[in-house]
Amino acid sequence: MLRIIHHWCQQARMLDALPLLAEGRAILSVALDCGYDSPSAFGAVFRRSFGRPPGAYFRPPPVESVDRG
Repeated sequence: MLRIIHHWCQQARMLDALPLLAEGRAILSVALDCGYDSPSAFGAVFRRSFGRPPGAYFRPPPVESVDRG
């Protein structure tokens, strides 16, 4: 049961972080405002939650080059 509550709280914090990052706020500021002790702790949870680091979330993914040999 505690694991479920912990996961729910983590996801709520991540959803709170999205609009702050979209505004262009610094990752350190967002991490602290969302209750994390460091940007690295915030970044690790963010990457696990969304599959991308917070600094890259609102940038389009890089286009892979195609070798036309």
